[in-house]
Amino acid sequence: MSVLAERFQARAQTPLGAYMLLQSALLSIWLANGGSVDEWSLRLAPAFRKRYGWMLA
Repeated sequence: MSVLAERFQARAQTPLGAYMLLQSALLSIWLANGGSVDEWSLRLAPAFRKRYGWMLA
């Protein structure tokens, strides 16, 4: 379990809520650094799911 995931799990009331908060935070950083939503969806969302999908189990 990663420290980042633990931080979001402590703030959210459900595992899905924690997963979505973390994804939203990382997406915001991605967009602020010049990335696009399309790029996130194609490249990073699958990697995010692979790394943090355990939060939903």
